[in-house]
Amino acid sequence: MSADMFMLELFIKDARAQCAVLSSNIFSGSSFSADACKNAAASLKSSAKMLGFDVFSSACAALESVFAKGGGKPSADSPIGKLVKILSECAESSPSEVESKVSGASVEISELLRERLVLPDSGLNGSPQNAERPESSLAVDESMASMFLDETRAQLASIGQLLIEIEDDFKNPQKLERLMRACHSIKGAARVVGLSDIVDLTHKMEDCFVAAQNSKIELDSDSLDAVLDCVDFIYSLAEIRFSKIDKLKLGECMAALDAIGKGAAIPEKTSPEAAPGLLVQPLQPVLEQMSSPSAPGKKNAAAKDLAVKVSAKNLRALMELAAESLVENRKIENFRDNLADLKTSQQKTASILEQVLCSLEGVKGAESSVERIESVRRGIESNLADLRLQISEIGEYSRRSAQLSSRLYSEVLASKMRPLAEGVQMFPRMVRDLAKSAGKKVILEIDGSDVPVDRDVLDKLESPLTQILRNACDHGIELPSERAALGKYPTGRISIKAWHAAGFLMLKVSDDGAGMDIEKIREKILQKNLATPTMLADMSEQEIMAFLFLPGFTTKENVSKLSGRGVGLDIVHSMLQEVGGTIEVESKAGKGASFTLRLPITRSVMKSLGASIDGQLYAFLLSKVSGTALVRREEILRDDGGRFFMYSNRRVALVDAARALGFQDSRSEPDFSYVVIVCQAQEYFGFKVDNMPFEVDLVVRPLHPLLGRVQCVSSTSIADDGTPILILDIDDLILSAKKVLKSSGDIEAADATAGKSASKRILVVDDSATVRETQRKILRQAGFAVELASDGVEGWNCVRLNKYDLIVSDIDMPRMNGFELVKKVRSRDKLVPIIMVSYKDRREDSQRSMEVGANAHLTKNSFSDNTFIDCVKKFLEDSKN
Repeated sequence: MSADMFMLELFIKDARAQCAVLSSNIFSGSSFSADACKNAAASLKSSAKMLGFDVFSSACAALESVFAKGGGKPSADSPIGKLVKILSECAESSPSEVESKVSGASVEISELLRERLVLPDSGLNGSPQNAERPESSLAVDESMASMFLDETRAQLASIGQLLIEIEDDFKNPQKLERLMRACHSIKGAARVVGLSDIVDLTHKMEDCFVAAQNSKIELDSDSLDAVLDCVDFIYSLAEIRFSKIDKLKLGECMAALDAIGKGAAIPEKTSPEAAPGLLVQPLQPVLEQMSSPSAPGKKNAAAKDLAVKVSAKNLRALMELAAESLVENRKIENFRDNLADLKTSQQKTASILEQVLCSLEGVKGAESSVERIESVRRGIESNLADLRLQISEIGEYSRRSAQLSSRLYSEVLASKMRPLAEGVQMFPRMVRDLAKSAGKKVILEIDGSDVPVDRDVLDKLESPLTQILRNACDHGIELPSERAALGKYPTGRISIKAWHAAGFLMLKVSDDGAGMDIEKIREKILQKNLATPTMLADMSEQEIMAFLFLPGFTTKENVSKLSGRGVGLDIVHSMLQEVGGTIEVESKAGKGASFTLRLPITRSVMKSLGASIDGQLYAFLLSKVSGTALVRREEILRDDGGRFFMYSNRRVALVDAARALGFQDSRSEPDFSYVVIVCQAQEYFGFKVDNMPFEVDLVVRPLHPLLGRVQCVSSTSIADDGTPILILDIDDLILSAKKVLKSSGDIEAADATAGKSASKRILVVDDSATVRETQRKILRQAGFAVELASDGVEGWNCVRLNKYDLIVSDIDMPRMNGFELVKKVRSRDKLVPIIMVSYKDRREDSQRSMEVGANAHLTKNSFSDNTFIDCVKKFLEDSKN
């Protein structure tokens, strides 16, 4: 998995501290404390599990179990000592390297976990608690193995889903019947392939549901936990194809089911939880002989669709070629149209010759000329007949080719598409467990689980949806007692709804909880010094909620297992930027909140809006477009902010797209203008284009590396007729539009009262739109002219093209961080004052800022007092002197 850099930094900090405790107890000459080691391993296990470092977490769980039993100090060469050494080496990695380091150590960690981990004074009394975990190898009939594995996984998924659904309705006879039958199906299949232990386990599960059906026992949340544990255990065995079974874990599951069947208390676990890293190494896969000619089940296997493993890279390449083929085939129609034009021209020529022949009729001495002209006319008529035939044939060929290309594209696209259910099937269980840990009751409803989604997009959905659901469970849904007091049903509801709309995947995550407390968000903004009270007073609710997507922003007072670290919605925002999606947040106090994600269905072919700008074809990605409008001259208004018009009761700043791209705009004002409307941070911009925009599907191609970064252009494509199309970078275009508004005097009018200091130009470089806008407002209120850049690369382009009196830069930014930007600026300009601003008040950041050439290092809480603006004024005054 790919974790957030902020979370990786927290993990490494914690890992180094805990590994230091383990190392000092094991490798140094100091006294040994098993209790201190146990606490360190437990803390490290939780951190690793949260980041998805499963093998690392399993190792810590094993160490925690060993240290909990007590004993003497292990030697450095023992399996325990070797394990601690490996964990310490991983902890010493940098945040960018730790994932690869952990992955590289997984095999060695797994090997050590198969050895007996005991302290010197433990495990010698023969107690079953300290005995080695026995395993039993089971034979599986190869001819039925594949069918059995498929059926088992399907039935386990069904059982897991039903257990979640039945939690608020333990006596539902229909669901109990379906649970009983699913267990019965696995039991029967296991008996056929000779898995007697699985037969016994599922038989006991079946008995529990039968007893509940007959009202002999009453299921509760704890019994559901035990059955879900059994489901997880069987699923883990299915993953290693039942090559071996952990008998101790099997015994625990059987004992728990016996207690449920008798209505007794469920016994506590006496062994560490089975985890992928603690299971034995899988034996030779039991399906190797499925393709053997002598296999009895060959005919049955052949009757089923065969699955072939294809790398994601090859599948993407195939998708791009199919998309390109689809676009290229459209050009054939242009050839047919050209032939039709040629036919029309020939017909006109033939008509002219016919008129000439008529005029020469009866003229003496013109007989030979008439004969030659007639011969030419007959040739043209013959050519026209051939042209008609060719046009007909090429038209038929074009239709057949287009159909084949469309079918090819559809089939390849279908091979890349997976139902949404594959990406969300784990969420009902996750929500149930999260809610239970928080003392709440929550049901997750999923509508549209069969909606197809591109694999690339589906793979990226898990993390952001997890964060939104965690927030809903922790922040949104109230405790049952609070809901009852508010007249709500005690069980909260979270829903995920998916559908396709206008070529996009729409995902809406809603809850019926308390909603977002806007006043609490305001308080946190002020508390974190992200804005001044005056600025907050001018912000809309949407602008205030945009702060939720800033890294490190949270309304929780205390950090919990569920939330409070301020990284959740930042992950959502990062994913949306990566795939070209957008998000809308809605909230009603006491009614709940909803997050609507708008994502491209596929990333191979992008739906775009084409338009001509200064005679050149450009495209706006449709996911970034809010709408289009035909604006009449009399509808264009003007205020202190410049020219604008009203669109759906919203103010839209009007900018000539040609001028935003650096061309000269038209001096004459037409009677009406075609406008493409885009939005950023609740601020709307309308770009005037030459013609009516048209929708087009484009195969996106990257810019040639030799071009470097082209301002306002993100990528290229080719139109149906072969015309090159430049795909616009909307964020860059908006930044350029703001510069146009200022340089044209539209915004300068608002700055006219700011005094002579308005001539001082300041460049603000920050990847957060909210922070950029905050700094812009502070500096403009102080009378300075401000230009904005969204990352280091864009900031460097601005420095190369313009002269600034001062630069304010963030540190952590994509493509080029603040340190790299300062180095480049200093290679060009040794004197311009540079102020580094960061969320993190780290000494090493301050030192590095000074080393690369910055004049000052501030934290972003300086925005709320005069520290920031005083620093700016000081450096500008010093540079003047």
